[in-house]
Amino acid sequence: MNTRREPGSCHTDRDAVSLMEDSMRAMVIRLAKDDAGQDLIEYALLAAFVALGSVVALQTLGPAIKGLFDTVVTKIGLASTH
Repeated sequence: MNTRREPGSCHTDRDAVSLMEDSMRAMVIRLAKDDAGQDLIEYALLAAFVALGSVVALQTLGPAIKGLFDTVVTKIGLASTH
């Protein structure tokens, strides 16, 4: 059995598992510290809240706006017949 270890090679299965664990730990730490996508998520949430607010506002104000336009149309119609 060859007991000499090549640089960068795993000697046992335990070494391979340990190396994989270290690599995964480093990746998780890197991902936890990385905030590059955070701005995009914040902008998406902001856009979603603006859209939701717009829908609620239009549902609430819609009938009043329709009444205002109906009044304007009626007055224009009356003014054009006189």
